[in-house]
Amino acid sequence: MSLMVIMDQFSGLSISTRQSQTAVFALLIILAIADIIANHIHYKETGIKRQESWRFVLLFEMYILSLVVVLDQFGGASHIGFHPGSGMFWIAMGTAITSTFFTYRRNQKAAAQ
Repeated sequence: MSLMVIMDQFSGLSISTRQSQTAVFALLIILAIADIIANHIHYKETGIKRQESWRFVLLFEMYILSLVVVLDQFGGASHIGFHPGSGMFWIAMGTAITSTFFTYRRNQKAAAQ
């Protein structure tokens, strides 16, 4: 994800070609599918769903959003319009806060049981 954000912010870099963007996106999709398969195998073997930590969700989401802010300050210009002054950025910020809250609540309910 970091590499995709960097390639979006600094499209003039030699790494920011269309082929490398496609390769990184394909790798991201493959990793997501591998994670889904691993979670399914873990559930089949143990019968227990793995709970993601709300701290990890918060850290990951704030890292990506902070990376956008820092790269914007270093002179990056997003080609998809994802920068701190855009509405899409603030929608992502609200979504990050909401998903962290719901993950926290889910973890609290699981701990109570």
